[in-house]
Amino acid sequence: AVELQLEALSLFDELGADAPLEDKAACLTGLGVVNYRLGQKQTALGYFEGALMLQQRVDDTRGISNSLNNIGVVLKSLERFEESLEHYRRALLLRRSMGETKSVADTLSNIGVLNFERGDHAAALASFREVLAIREQLGDRFGLVQVIANIGELYRNMGQLDQSLEY
Repeated sequence: AVELQLEALSLFDELGADAPLEDKAACLTGLGVVNYRLGQKQTALGYFEGALMLQQRVDDTRGISNSLNNIGVVLKSLERFEESLEHYRRALLLRRSMGETKSVADTLSNIGVLNFERGDHAAALASFREVLAIREQLGDRFGLVQVIANIGELYRNMGQLDQSLEY
């Protein structure tokens, strides 16, 4: 997969100014995903940042929000929590403005997990409760299972076992 995407990237470079930037950004995003899954986090970050730059040039709001979220995921895994949170917040603003409810819930969930890992339980709980409401509204059963588990784990971590058992 990486070889094919790198070949496609070379073709985009050969096209120069004629290369469709949205397609090149999608190629960079694919390379970012593969590299992240292979544990090459810095390389993935570079690809996601490259995709973001192209998406900004063509004003691709959905692509920008996805890249911001992807960058947030990588930064969190690198324990660069403040930078990660900033990228998540920017993605969240765009996703709210586009009315992409499921994507809003996904980003809020990422923010909740990040805050949980940082020990900011109040902020994590606020995010998870908002996610819970959205998942219920959407009838997203899989998403509900995830957020309910997150809330239960958060309460358990806080030593509130009675609350934890409710979830």
